[in-house]
Amino acid sequence: MNTILLIAVLVLAVGGNSDSAYNPSPCMRNPNNNAYSNFVRNHILKEQFVPNSEDEWKTYLKKYKLCDRPRQSFVDKGAENRYEEICNGSGRNQKINLCTSTSPLWLHDLIVNTNDCSVTDLYSRDRYVTVACDKVDNRCLPVHFESSQVN
Repeated sequence: MNTILLIAVLVLAVGGNSDSAYNPSPCMRNPNNNAYSNFVRNHILKEQFVPNSEDEWKTYLKKYKLCDRPRQSFVDKGAENRYEEICNGSGRNQKINLCTSTSPLWLHDLIVNTNDCSVTDLYSRDRYVTVACDKVDNRCLPVHFESSQVN
């Protein structure tokens, strides 16, 4: 019995929640010091281009090595503070560390063919955004994009 208990504790310690995007409540410490940088890399555009061009999106995704996710969402460069505001007073806590914006953000939603990085669907529109909020470098910041919705 003790052996089974020890194995269970080891499994939880190794495969537990430490790298997960989900803490029990917003603004708890995230052990990954790069969590916010990874979020920015995956969801904030680094340059401006024609956002209704599937070819330009493909070029952008390849350039920044972002072809590995079939569903992707981005805000325009300079709008990252809108994401940060969700975690710092202008968002509503839904559950655990997930917070939803109280006003819509202009969002680019893409469906990407991960084999060749082509964009098969593209929508740019105002959406309410839900992100996971954790403390990184003593600041409450978005670390994971959960979803977007109409209301």
